Amino acid sequence: MPIRCILFDLDNTLIDRDFAFEKYMEAAFSEGGKPEIWQQHKVTILEKDNHGFTSRRDFFDWLRRTYQLDDSFMQFFDGHLVGTYTAPSCKGIVSVLKQLSAYYKVGILSNGGVQNQQLKLKRSGLGDFFDSNNIFISGALGCAKPDLQIFRKVESQLGFSSDALLIIGDDPQNDIEGGEKAGWSTCHFEYRQGAQQLRQKVEATLI
Repeated sequence: MPIRCILFDLDNTLIDRDFAFEKYMEAAFSEGGKPEIWQQHKVTILEKDNHGFTSRRDFFDWLRRTYQLDDSFMQFFDGHLVGTYTAPSCKGIVSVLKQLSAYYKVGILSNGGVQNQQLKLKRSGLGDFFDSNNIFISGALGCAKPDLQIFRKVESQLGFSSDALLIIGDDPQNDIEGGEKAGWSTCHFEYRQGAQQLRQKVEATLI
């Protein structure tokens, strides 16, 4: 069956999650009265974050221990979301999405908390682009990529079989390996590669 529906990952696929996370951490150390830690150890902290692939529990446990941060400092992370610092998605990527939406159903399949991911969509300017029925967030579904269960739930809710679905994302394990195991077509793309690369990769996948 030909592809009829394209699901996009969100973080570092349609939005620059790393930019938002960097601003988030900068604000945390500034408000916590420890800007010198961020200035001196920014590279180490971002490497530990690993583009969000390090589990949040492991990352924040490491952050607290390594820099001896007290409970009052860590409260920043309970009251603030990375999504707040999300920048608008580039116009070129939005243009590709509009072109694809003329021929395919398009949606989002993203790991993360519902509030944070919805905020990222809103702040990036993509919130109104996707039909709410086509936005799938792991926090709402009770399972996450690359678990086969989340792909099957999406198939059921969209009414498509696996061979009619394509997932586009930056994570080799969650998006590509998970999608392949579910029987979906897959396309690896990272936000930093730019809109032209997205267009070329999608065209190559759909041929």
